Amino acid sequence: MRPTAYDPDVPILPEDAQILSIDRIRSPYDARSPHYIEQGLSLDRMEVYLSATGV
Repeated sequence: MRPTAYDPDVPILPEDAQILSIDRIRSPYDARSPHYIEQGLSLDRMEVYLSATGV
């Protein structure tokens, strides 16, 4: 583990990382009581969301 870099061009995940599932959490994030919008999304499904928002 390493801290997140300040430079947005530095990837957060290593190149060989495998994303098993993604959880969407409502903001503002509260670690003591996270509010999930959706849990267990596939990378393909998340890419649809990101594409729809122009990311």
